[in-house]
Amino acid sequence: MQNVNLSSFSTKLVPDSAVISALALRCQEEMDRLQRGEDSEGVSGLQLLSLAILHNDEQLWSALERCFTPVVRAWLRRHSRYEEACRVKAERRYVVLALAKFRQEVVAQAMVFPTLSAGLRYLLVCVNGVLLDTLRSVAWFEKIKRHELLISDDSIASMDPALLQQQLSTNEREQRLAYLLFYCGLTPHEIIDLCPSEFAHLQEIYQLLSSLLKQFHEYEK
Repeated sequence: MQNVNLSSFSTKLVPDSAVISALALRCQEEMDRLQRGEDSEGVSGLQLLSLAILHNDEQLWSALERCFTPVVRAWLRRHSRYEEACRVKAERRYVVLALAKFRQEVVAQAMVFPTLSAGLRYLLVCVNGVLLDTLRSVAWFEKIKRHELLISDDSIASMDPALLQQQLSTNEREQRLAYLLFYCGLTPHEIIDLCPSEFAHLQEIYQLLSSLLKQFHEYEK
């Protein structure tokens, strides 16, 4: 197969299907070598990633995600909390979420990676982030579920964490307080100690908490 270089076509335009297919095939070969622990410069993979970020084209991203899926799956299976995470979501869901998070962030920030390995390191960050964020969300949900003041056991049992989070107030300070209380697991006194610039005194925290409780009780009705 003839080598495909960025110099052979204009980066200002989305390459045609033949070029994308050639890059994807060589990228997959590079990924296979990396997974076997062999050296690989990852030239074609870096080209494909750079083009995908530049143009945010569906065909480019689809090709790139096919190349990256096996390594994402391998990382997930080696994660120390893999089994725990898979009790919450299926493995394929984490793969989809990690690749989507990676695409969203690198395109939004117009990231430029010097090597394919650098891009893969950032992808690994996204994989870890998606998995741990899911587990934190479950812990947050359980924290609320155990909180006697918020909502009855019967109604909370029928809700999922994502739906419950959608019911939070649009007030930024109330959202911040809910995050510190139920996501981070801090007490009102700990919040005062750790975030003195955000909350001046306990009375303010209890006033905001009272508003949140009313919202949860309204939702329960």
